[in-house]
Amino acid sequence: MVKSGKNKVLIFGLSLIVVVTISVLILFNRNEIIKLKDIFVDDVGVSNVSRINIIRSSDNKEITLKGKQAKEFLDTLLNTELKQTKVSDKTIKESFWITIFRENDVAALGVRMDNNLLVDAYSYKGNKNNSKYFKAENGSIFDKTEKMFE
Repeated sequence: MVKSGKNKVLIFGLSLIVVVTISVLILFNRNEIIKLKDIFVDDVGVSNVSRINIIRSSDNKEITLKGKQAKEFLDTLLNTELKQTKVSDKTIKESFWITIFRENDVAALGVRMDNNLLVDAYSYKGNKNNSKYFKAENGSIFDKTEKMFE
């Protein structure tokens, strides 16, 4: 009988450790991967995009995307995988300022993207999610934007 009581305590202790470990892992992994479209798709109105202006900060060179090119870039931008972050990296060497315009030349969404993959997105509508910092999971959107200036 004594052995069975010790076994119950041991099983309870191990179960408690497993539950606590799983809870801690869930708590620290809450920073899930999201996409800009999950937050701002209503602000942009993807089908109503008339143009996208992109300014490279190092030389203030500006390009404008329209039509199919704008829609393809917007699709890539809105589907970029991100994690929300609270930390800003101060080692910015290059950044791009992206403004997405809807028909009637109304600014809908602004995005600042840095070489360190920090993304600051903000809605011109004053969305409650306005101006949040994210970290891109990979550099493909930055690389694609940079190549447009070559």
